[in-house]
Amino acid sequence: MLYRPGERTDADQFRHEIALLDGQLQQGLQRFTQSMFTQLARNAACIRSHRTHQRCARRLSMTADRMHSERFDLTQKFLAQMLAVRRSSVSEVAGALAAEGCIQYSRGTSTILDRDRLQAHVCSCYQVIRETLDTVLPRHKDPV
Repeated sequence: MLYRPGERTDADQFRHEIALLDGQLQQGLQRFTQSMFTQLARNAACIRSHRTHQRCARRLSMTADRMHSERFDLTQKFLAQMLAVRRSSVSEVAGALAAEGCIQYSRGTSTILDRDRLQAHVCSCYQVIRETLDTVLPRHKDPV
């Protein structure tokens, strides 16, 4: 059955339609759902367990992964919300990472200058989340 944007279906009909698609869509949706739950749980644990600079390095690394770029727009206010800290804490951490040569930050634009150096600061949550996401969204590969 073909659905148009804005149409709705009930859960039983949706499950029926998914089953008709040889199971691939269902498996993909299950992997995606599992990855979202893993991220949610890991983020909650990370906020309680890891220091602000580790979480900041992880968030910057993950943003670069998702943007497929070492340069991206990200305000300190939004980063503070993601890290569950005050904006002034982000300013301190970003300043320290910049002084160490990991990043450059200017007017809402972040640039990762040395990915290896930044990765030395990330908490263990980065690898767990990265591996989970790779099962659903394989990393971008640059053409050779």
